[in-house]
Amino acid sequence: MSFSAPIDPHQSMKAQLAYTLRALRTVKGLSQNQLAKELYATREAIAAYETGRNRPDVEFCERLDEFFGTGEMFQSLWGHAQHEHLREWLEAYIGHETEASQIRTFQSMYIPGLLQTEEYMRASADDPKLPGWYRGMDGAMVLLTKPDRTAVGYVEAQFGGRLMEDPAEAADLALRFDQIGVRALSDDASRALIFNTMETMRDDPLAEE
Repeated sequence: MSFSAPIDPHQSMKAQLAYTLRALRTVKGLSQNQLAKELYATREAIAAYETGRNRPDVEFCERLDEFFGTGEMFQSLWGHAQHEHLREWLEAYIGHETEASQIRTFQSMYIPGLLQTEEYMRASADDPKLPGWYRGMDGAMVLLTKPDRTAVGYVEAQFGGRLMEDPAEAADLALRFDQIGVRALSDDASRALIFNTMETMRDDPLAEE
């Protein structure tokens, strides 16, 4: 039997999945190596799942549910884990980033509510029918594409981030990225906008301070 360090299931859904896997394996009286053989995996993979270092994919969770007779419990835990923001996102993100053959990122700039004019508030309301609104106002995003063409998305929050490893979510993020790109100015138009902005600021008394 393996005696890896215990994991706190209250930390996150990812931790709950790891804890449940170890608990059910222990109840069945199986070692990590024995469970790995039953599921056509490696002992190292099982150990990584049980400590939370790695998270199994949905196909492996289906095999876990079938082996343990748990209906869709592991699949449900996996699904919930996909939608939570984790403080330890960086380690997981870097693992995907090092494998990526293409990295697309968008960083938005949004005027805080107290500084918004009435026209700006109306334009930035979450309604695509209003002028000025576009997908970029929903926040920053990163889309990683791997050599096998699989995609992983990442969105950031104040106290953590969320990886989007589900293919459907990653595809939706890619669509949003393309929708933002459609709204972008051309190179010439961008240069003209920057030049005009600089000319306007030149006569602004606040810009001289």
